[in-house]
Amino acid sequence: MKTTRTIISYDITKDQTRTKTAENLKYYGLKRIQYSVFEGELTNQDLKNLKKDLRKTKTKENDSIHIIYQCKRCKEKREIIGKKPDKTPHHEIL
Repeated sequence: MKTTRTIISYDITKDQTRTKTAENLKYYGLKRIQYSVFEGELTNQDLKNLKKDLRKTKTKENDSIHIIYQCKRCKEKREIIGKKPDKTPHHEIL
């Protein structure tokens, strides 16, 4: 099954909307790598469903959600300065 490495970041002002968005991203198996940044592998169907769910998010005028697609080569070139992400598989976090 083909998957796409996806990074999603958001800047949402309302606490309830921000929390719901984070829970939604976790539901799809994405892992939090920063407070408002998640990443993971998504199947094409999950990606389609997630984007549909995110479009329903009740954002304010200045809020935003960014979806960034990352190729395998780009992921391998990533550098992390400071605390490294937790290696716990996402299914154990849910």
